[in-house]
Amino acid sequence: MDERKALFLLSTSEELWVNTITKMKEFAGSYAEALEVPEEYYRRAGILKTGKKLEAFRRIRCEKGYLLEELAEYEEKGIRVVTHMDPFFPKRLLNIPDAPLLLYVRGGLPDDDAPAAAVIGARDCSDYGAEVAEYFAEELAGKGIRIISGLASGIDSAAAEGALKGCGSTYAVLGTGVRVCYPKENYRLFERLSSGGGGVISEFSPKAPPLKQHFVMRNRLIAGLGDVLLVIEARERSGTSITVGHALNQGKDVFALPGRITDPLGYGCNRLLKEGAIPLTSPSDVLEYFGMEEDGQLTMEWKDDSKLEGAEKAVFRHVSEDAMHVEDIAAASGLPLKDTMTALHRLELKNYVRNTKSAYYRRCR
Repeated sequence: MDERKALFLLSTSEELWVNTITKMKEFAGSYAEALEVPEEYYRRAGILKTGKKLEAFRRIRCEKGYLLEELAEYEEKGIRVVTHMDPFFPKRLLNIPDAPLLLYVRGGLPDDDAPAAAVIGARDCSDYGAEVAEYFAEELAGKGIRIISGLASGIDSAAAEGALKGCGSTYAVLGTGVRVCYPKENYRLFERLSSGGGGVISEFSPKAPPLKQHFVMRNRLIAGLGDVLLVIEARERSGTSITVGHALNQGKDVFALPGRITDPLGYGCNRLLKEGAIPLTSPSDVLEYFGMEEDGQLTMEWKDDSKLEGAEKAVFRHVSEDAMHVEDIAAASGLPLKDTMTALHRLELKNYVRNTKSAYYRRCR
């Protein structure tokens, strides 16, 4: 049996993970030989010390034929199995702590020679945070920077959408298998990445469910695939801090978007800035970091109301950056609700405001 197939077999159980499989290979001399070593030898050597690990090893050897049929089925369905021995395995992941031995991929992998930025943040982000993530990713992807995320709700999804909008490439590292979309509402985005907009990547079996420990484990790969880490919004204590920790351990620089001191979603970023993170105020900050020239400073600006008149101008002046209910906008503008609604619809058509959810509007940039 060749080494790639042997490594695939050993990786089909989460009981035998990176450290255990590496020890088995070192003990036996190769992945193929590791499958043939009597389990008693591993037990005596202290490599397979628990009953669960021994049972997993037995199962792999008993179900070897079935598992290899699964491998063929994955490849037929466009799921690539990429091992650390393959020349196209991401070089950024080869030397990180607990480097993965094998990845499942739908779509592509980020180019080793192209700059990459990992974008992370809160799942329950604000409208402002989502817009910033989308805008930054669009601008950076449009300049050839690969965008890495986790495809979670909130900041991750906004960054992936922005990268696609910028006609760039974006890659999602999943906490599930590559045949499982989580959260389900990201299915359209999941399929776009899988079929040409970049790629979806996982170290877990293609059918693996969304387990809490999977998301914790995949964070090191998100940090690993990016040359830098961009934190858009984060609470003071959140999963974001785990990814930041991995990035720092891997020697990566961390950028953080300054947050309002009264906003809990800004606490995490502001703490990172106090601890030495690079302030993230414009896509130009990242372009300059990579030594990429840019004509002029890229900034987010509010649309002005100089071209508006009448009710549209009166209404627009009272719509804020945060989503507001239409009744609050009407009260602030002093216009009847019906006239306010008409003005908002016209403003939306002109891309001055956005309807974020039923009866809530905010300004566009």
